Amino acid sequence: MDRIMELKSLSNAMNNTAFYPSPLSPANVRNGEANKKKVVEDVCRSFENYLIEMIVEEGKMGDLKDVEELLYCWKSLTSPLFIDLVCRFYREICKDLFSTTSKDDK
Repeated sequence: MDRIMELKSLSNAMNNTAFYPSPLSPANVRNGEANKKKVVEDVCRSFENYLIEMIVEEGKMGDLKDVEELLYCWKSLTSPLFIDLVCRFYREICKDLFSTTSKDDK
């Protein structure tokens, strides 16, 4: 009988404990999506700033038509399926093109 009472008290103790939120709960999923969206927006904004710097401040442009075409394609690409992929791709390009340290320095 004492063993049954121990089991009852254990279940009561578990009922009084607060549960940790699941990472898959709707609130956490929404929060994760918001953070991911902010990261994507930051990367896109960074790429746009690099383009502006390259075109305006440094005067590094081979052909204005190529730059205009690139900007047009970038601006018209709004599909959520491709934004993350394209942002990661351009982030890597920007790291390679605009990095201040060369590979010889490493």
